[in-house]
Amino acid sequence: MPRDLYRAEGRFALSMMSNMFVRGDFAAAVAKFLRVLKLLVTPVVVLLCLVTFALSAKVTPANAISNELGRAIAAYDAKEYKNALRIAKPLAENDDVYAQFFIAGLYRDGLGIAENKSAALHWSFRAAEQGFAPSFVMLGQMFRDGEGVESDPERALLHFEKAIALGEVQGVVEKGKLFYHGVGVGMDRARAMELFFEAADLGSSDAQRRLGGMYDQGEVVERDYSEAARWYTLAAKQGNAIAQYSIASMYEHGHGVSLDLAESARWYRLAAEQGDPDSQLKIGLAYNRGSGVVQNYSEAAHWLRLAAMQGVPEASYRLAFMYTQGDGVEQNYNEAARLFEFAAENGNSGAQYLLGRMFHTGQGVEQDYRMA
Repeated sequence: MPRDLYRAEGRFALSMMSNMFVRGDFAAAVAKFLRVLKLLVTPVVVLLCLVTFALSAKVTPANAISNELGRAIAAYDAKEYKNALRIAKPLAENDDVYAQFFIAGLYRDGLGIAENKSAALHWSFRAAEQGFAPSFVMLGQMFRDGEGVESDPERALLHFEKAIALGEVQGVVEKGKLFYHGVGVGMDRARAMELFFEAADLGSSDAQRRLGGMYDQGEVVERDYSEAARWYTLAAKQGNAIAQYSIASMYEHGHGVSLDLAESARWYRLAAEQGDPDSQLKIGLAYNRGSGVVQNYSEAAHWLRLAAMQGVPEASYRLAFMYTQGDGVEQNYNEAARLFEFAAENGNSGAQYLLGRMFHTGQGVEQDYRMA
């Protein structure tokens, strides 16, 4: 394999953790990254990754990933969060920088233990003291958003700058977001776009999808759906759920790409499988209608239920209607009424109308003309 391809694979592995910051799944970010290092099939790539971290985080490759931390990651994957914390904490206390960052994520997410932003800050600082670049990103985010500390955008920027100095691409993205929203700095979307370009060229799916959004909306540059689709696709292929939803929408409407409902459904499903509620709604509707996929009411109900459980009113409304018809589910007017009620309370006019009819007829609810 050519040396430049080794480097490309190495950069991709190093960016995996940063990309997961986007979804706010902080413990998963480090777990995912460490797993990538262990699973890369080429030993040279693993060595390049570890050496890169040794230079930036001041740790030796031999100590980078311990077997014990591997056990903690396996426990995390099995959703045994308390066990993951139990295994990782002694390692963190013994200055294992990866373990420190890992449990900072557990505390920040509230996985395995009660959410504890102060503890997350403590362990992030411990890792940062060893020069671990991703910890500076986490610290910057927490100071920006006031998590466990008073909001301080200027200090957040300093942490992002430190991450950038250590070669952490997500630091560039986070700095760009400050300029994009005008947080702690003057709003300057042209400067934000420059930073997103810089990070995108280094493989950041977060930056790539943000560039896609700027071309899609015509921010700073003229609206260009083709260029938006190009950036969305680059990010989507890296597994960025937001980008997957966005490129799916472009295929659905023929913006910047040829209209292709099958391709649209494929991307919606990929994002839905990552837990994106809007994509779960979209793929549920696709199966309900047979749009780009073979019509399948059971699959439709499955995805609509997942979206409804995440609080999407439209999904509750559509699933409720399926319960009234018995499409893909056993007919159940009580469940339909419950789902209609949630959707209605959240402004869905179709649900409000149908729930009113149910109160009028007493179907699935006690008859109540006043409520009707």
